[in-house]
This record gives sequence, C-alpha cells and structure tokens, in this order.
Amino acid sequence: MRKAQIMIAITSAVLLALAFFQTGVAEDAATAATRGGVMEASYKRLSSQDRAEILELIYRYSHTIDGKDLEGFVSLFTEDCRWIANLPEKPIVLESRGQLREYVAMRLQYFSDKGIQTRHLQMNIILTPLSYGRVRGTTYLTLLGQVKEESTPRLISTGIYQDEFVRTEEGWRFAIREATLDQGKLPRVDK
Repeated sequence: MRKAQIMIAITSAVLLALAFFQTGVAEDAATAATRGGVMEASYKRLSSQDRAEILELIYRYSHTIDGKDLEGFVSLFTEDCRWIANLPEKPIVLESRGQLREYVAMRLQYFSDKGIQTRHLQMNIILTPLSYGRVRGTTYLTLLGQVKEESTPRLISTGIYQDEFVRTEEGWRFAIREATLDQGKLPRVDK
C-alpha cells in the first residue's frame, strides 16, 4: 500500500511540473535560477502574445494616422502619454491625449490641405522588457508622402522612434513615443 501511495505522489508531482512548465512560469523561474536571479527574470522575456500585441499597436499607429482616423490614433496612447518630436529649433512635447489630439488634428489638416497622402513605414523593431507590463521599443521610420496629381511619392523624412509601452486594461498602449528625425526638422511638403 505504501509503495502505491508513493507512486501516485510521484506521478502527480511529475504531471503538475509538466503543467507548470507549459504555462512558461517554471521556465522563467528556471531561467532566473540558472542566471543567479530569482523570479525577477520572468518579465525579461516577452511572451509571443505580448510581442504580437505590441507590434499590432505599432502598425495601427501607421494605419490610423495615414487613414486620418484621429480618434483611433489617439486611442493607441495612455491618457497621460508623452509624445515628443526632438527638433533642434524647438522640441515638441505633448503630455496628454488631449494635447496629442489637438496637435495631430492640425497635422492631418495640413496634409489634407496640401493634397498629400502620408505613409508611415515602421520597421526594424526591437522590443526590450523593462518590468512586468512595461516594454521599451526602438523603431525605424520612413515617412512618404504622395502628392495628388504627382506620379512619384516623395520621401518626407526618416528617423527613429523610442517608445515605452504599458499594459492597460484596454491592452498595450504607448506611454511615451519620442521621434528623432534624421534631418532634424518637422516634415513639410509643399507643391
């Protein structure tokens, strides 16, 4: 009888350990242990689902701004977001969804008035977990503009975004998006 109880206990422990490993929690703990850490390493590896959701957020940024969907665009940010454009003459720092909405509405109007369709191409994305529910990102930007009645699109700007993403009740959102343009000035395209 004692032997049977021991076998049941061992089998249960093995099944429990397998289930634990399948959730990824034990794998994170094992990784932390081999590096001399405790469970702190569990956030250092971004799950495939979190990575996919953050990439989707980045892509929605392009689609909403280029689609002139102001409210969809603004919804990608936290209420207390920071959007920064590092410009040598005067950096632009927006510190809320309200300020962002006002500024982006003005930019969208400018492009509409000039008959320009923008295309924000974002690529070479690197994501680095900072802590649980917070991730840093670096993304290359190529901004094209197609002027109405011109056959060739124009290169408006290239640059890099430095981001901080946070997990919210609505999903991942931009907490900070900081743009540094390679030519160092705000993109303007005149006919």
